[in-house]
Amino acid sequence: MSSPHDLIRKLAARAEGPEAAFAAFEAWGFERAVFADFSLENGTGLLRGASPDYPSDWLRLYASEDLGRVDPVLRRARSSVTPIEWASVAADTSARRFFAMAQANGVGRHGVTIPIHAPRGGFAVLSLSADCSEAAWRGLLDIRTADAVLVAHHLLASSWRLPEPPPALSAREAECLRWCAAGKTVLDIAAIIGVSERTVRFHLENARRKLDAVNSRHAAARALQFGLISCG
Repeated sequence: MSSPHDLIRKLAARAEGPEAAFAAFEAWGFERAVFADFSLENGTGLLRGASPDYPSDWLRLYASEDLGRVDPVLRRARSSVTPIEWASVAADTSARRFFAMAQANGVGRHGVTIPIHAPRGGFAVLSLSADCSEAAWRGLLDIRTADAVLVAHHLLASSWRLPEPPPALSAREAECLRWCAAGKTVLDIAAIIGVSERTVRFHLENARRKLDAVNSRHAAARALQFGLISCG
C-alpha cells in the first residue's frame, strides 16, 4: 500500500484517480467512503465518487428525497473547517432519525465527514464510515484523520482542474449556465431567455463539453468555481 504522501503526489499529478483514494481509505480501515461536491446550494450535490461497496440504495434515496437539505452533518459542515464526527451531531430527535435512516440503508455505525472549502464558493465533503467497535473507531480516527483531510483536499483540487488555456464560453452558454446554477430547469431557462428547450440543451451541452463536466449542474459548478460565470 502506498503512503498517504505518495497517494497525494499521484493525485496532484493526475497519475491516480479517485479510485486510488477510495482503495486507500478501505486499506486504512474505513469501510465506506463517499465524495460529493455541494458548491451549488440549491442542489443535492454532485457525487464525485464512492467506494465500490458504498450502499447504492442510500445514494439513490439521498438524491431522490433531496436529503442534502436536511442532512445535519452537511448543515454543520458548511460552517466548519474541521472534521465532524457524526456522533457529535446526533443530539436532537430529527438528527437521530436521519442517522437511523442512514444506518438502516447500510451507511455504517460510525462516521466522520471532512468539509472542504475552496475559492469562489467551492464546497465539498468526504464522508468515511465503518461498523467497527467504539475503541477501534477511536483508534482509526487518531491515526488516519489527518491523512484523510489531506487526501480530501487533493481530491477536490484534482476534480476542479480545467483545460489549459481555460475554455471560452459564448454569451448564451454562460447565460444558460447562470440560470442552471440558480436551480432553473431547461424549460424554465427557455422561457426566461425566450428560446426553445432544444436551443437551451444545445448551449448547455456545448458548455458541458468545454468544461469537461458530467452534466449541466456539474458544468455550472465548474464555471462558478473558475469565475467564468457569477450568480450575482
